[in-house]
Amino acid sequence: MKAEILRSKIEPPHNGRAIERTRLLRLLDESTAPVTLVCAPAGTGKTTLVASWCAGGSCAAWVSLDQRDDEPGRFLRYLSAAFARTGIATPEPSAIESGGDAEPWIIRILNAIDEGARETRLVLDDYHEIHDPRVHAIVDTIITHPPHNLRIAIVTRQIPPLRLERLRGRDQLVEVRSGDLRFTPGEVGALLVARDVSSPAVDCNRLVALTDGWAAGVHFLITSRLPLDGEPAASSVAPTDTRLVEFVRSEVVAPLDDCARSLLGKLAALGSVPLELARHLDSEARLDGLVAEGLAELGGVPNGVSRVRVAPIIGQAIRSSSAVSDTALQRVAADWFLSDGAVEDAALHMILADEEEGAAALLESIADEATCHDDLLALVRLVPRLSDALLGHHPLLSVYLSVAELISGEPTEAFPEWVARAMQADAEGRYSGERSAVDAVLRFFAADLDGALESARHALRRVPESRPLLRMLALSTLCVAKIWECDVATARVIGMEALDLSLRMENRFFVCAVTRRVLEIALIAGDYRSAQSLFERMQARTTDAAGRPIPFCGFAYLTYAEIVLAQNDLHEARRLVAEGLSLLDGWRADLLAGPHLCAARVFDAAGDPVAAAEHLARARLYASAFTLTALDERYVDAYAARFQLGSGDVESVWKWAYERRFLGNHGTSTRPHAATAVAPRTTITVPLLDVLETLTIARLVLDDPSVTDAEPTVLRLLESIDPTIERHDLVPFRVEALLLRARCADRTGKEQAIGGGDPTAEELIERAVRVACTARCVRAIVESGPQIARLLYRLLPTTSEPRFVRTVLDAFPAESVALSLREAAIDGIDPLSPREVDFLRSLADGLTNKEIADVQCVSLSTVKWHTANIYRKLGVQNRISAVSRARALGVVDT
Repeated sequence: MKAEILRSKIEPPHNGRAIERTRLLRLLDESTAPVTLVCAPAGTGKTTLVASWCAGGSCAAWVSLDQRDDEPGRFLRYLSAAFARTGIATPEPSAIESGGDAEPWIIRILNAIDEGARETRLVLDDYHEIHDPRVHAIVDTIITHPPHNLRIAIVTRQIPPLRLERLRGRDQLVEVRSGDLRFTPGEVGALLVARDVSSPAVDCNRLVALTDGWAAGVHFLITSRLPLDGEPAASSVAPTDTRLVEFVRSEVVAPLDDCARSLLGKLAALGSVPLELARHLDSEARLDGLVAEGLAELGGVPNGVSRVRVAPIIGQAIRSSSAVSDTALQRVAADWFLSDGAVEDAALHMILADEEEGAAALLESIADEATCHDDLLALVRLVPRLSDALLGHHPLLSVYLSVAELISGEPTEAFPEWVARAMQADAEGRYSGERSAVDAVLRFFAADLDGALESARHALRRVPESRPLLRMLALSTLCVAKIWECDVATARVIGMEALDLSLRMENRFFVCAVTRRVLEIALIAGDYRSAQSLFERMQARTTDAAGRPIPFCGFAYLTYAEIVLAQNDLHEARRLVAEGLSLLDGWRADLLAGPHLCAARVFDAAGDPVAAAEHLARARLYASAFTLTALDERYVDAYAARFQLGSGDVESVWKWAYERRFLGNHGTSTRPHAATAVAPRTTITVPLLDVLETLTIARLVLDDPSVTDAEPTVLRLLESIDPTIERHDLVPFRVEALLLRARCADRTGKEQAIGGGDPTAEELIERAVRVACTARCVRAIVESGPQIARLLYRLLPTTSEPRFVRTVLDAFPAESVALSLREAAIDGIDPLSPREVDFLRSLADGLTNKEIADVQCVSLSTVKWHTANIYRKLGVQNRISAVSRARALGVVDT
């Protein structure tokens, strides 16, 4: 009697709601290899993919295998029926069922296929059910000698014992593994549409992260009633679905042998583990098999350590049904990490093993070393997992958590709370030095500079050399406090000591942070020459494993950009700003007020007011959002007032002046007498801000034409900050103060001394030029206002630094120069002669000196003499600038 054939076993399954996975179908269609191996765990979409491939139009012979097909006769009977369904005449394999040789039958069927004109596709689905060597031999014969028009696909959960190496060597095998089958966010979106559950609130990226792109996991989640519209950065642990757990238990775990099942459970319980630890747990050598079958994945991390992991959603399902003792396993892992020197990992697994006391003691013993080697977030991640009662016995951990949160760029609202906890718990006062280091930071944020200095000095006296992190924190705070005090000499000494310590610690974060502070000192002091070598040394010491600057370098890039800007190298300043902001992309926004203020200054100087306004708005927003201190907001507001002065918006600057510095009510239509507007509103004194704000207010008083008797008020304002500027030799501020005095002298009687003995405007402007020239401080002059350009033109014939003055004049905007030249001509500076105008027009026409000599019928030396006179009168150094200035003045046509 002829055996019956179950027809559904030889028909490709049909899933009307499956999506077309174009990228994988293209891989199969475009391959010229006769054999395709699709090997991946259960639920990865293997069968659905190959069924879609078979539906592409070619004739498909499909066999869905099960355990009963694991013998030659039954296997060939279904194979014969599958081919017969495609129209290929096949002999009955009855002789084989009686123990005959299968080779003649295979030869006849392969020849029959070869004689056909169309392509035939043979699919052996669920081939992992086959274990009989005789069946493997039959399949080996087919895949080794396939007809030219036969494509074979073997779909399996395990690598079959076939002669695949030979096919790989001949390029006759295309392989699709679990990594290829993972769903992309786009494919998840298409699946959501196909299942009628598409919603803008469902984040496809989150679904991929939760399921690792595992098809069954995606299916179970989108068909469950569990919430899928959480934040994209939500927990990577997927919602629990009992159907998913049961699927993993029956289809993934159950088919494994006991040893493989045990190892998979351990890996799932531990998450991502180093390869060596996985080998340590693998007593029966099952790891390679799990990796080959796609149940475990081998990957790497930034430090180059190979790690093994199970897909998150599969791991969660396994953990929910695993009999592995988590506590015992975590203890094994902790011991292994401890023996390998990975103390942070060991502490984590000790916490998971409910050994909190041991974890706390371990963390406390290595906290300094861990943070010195950039592993700051390890403490942030682990310490909050300890109980409050336990932290009471280890108050130093609270201190270190505060430090780690602060210098990792993530100071949360709980930052002061951790310090308070440490102070309350440390009844014996064992950690007073450590607490003082953090307390110094808090006092600095509160603008209590004296308190910050006192706490930092106390920390340096009490904290031993064996705790370099806390000493570094105290030194850094001491340095910053001295910067805000304008004591740049002391700040420089402290900063260089801190930089030397950071280099010895080999802590890239602190190398960046301290270099940034030392560069700030150079900027305030006008010591630009030393800045380049400091910046280059930082660049060499603060790269990651790939040779790229670490993100925190962005702050130093922006500070160095300000130094480059001060010397008017606008191109380099813009490059540094772009690179610095790129490095800081993704950094906590409310810490970026300073970088965006720097960007605003650079774009403003480069003549891009739109970009400057955008960055200034961000700086003000971020400064107000950083609630730990008001210093940044005051600093940004002072520079915002300067931007407004540059654009002529004196109304807004008066409003700021009353809010920040003056008593009284502000009227928008009238100005009070300037002399009444000198009383500070706030009792908090920060010398650096006081100097910056006072200079800004002095310029406001001079720039507003409605203010009468402004000069005496400006001079009194300047006298209030002169001691700070002179005592600490603040070059840019000294230049600005001298220029303001020169403007006052110019307004009260250009050539006459003020008060019978005070220096004239020319003497003051010359003094400012000499101070600025030494430091190459160009922008301090340019940003003092367009009125200074006229004074510089008047100074040109007598200055001791003519080359530098011309460099400064070149940096002024063209409209300022045009106005200043006209005013300078009124003041008696020689105008261009008609002959010089003729030569200037020839320069504008692009003629060379020799061509001008021929046109004008003069010698080459005469051309050079006239050209030098033109440069001198226009205050320029080259023909391009001369032509530009002449066009701005209307001397030559545009």
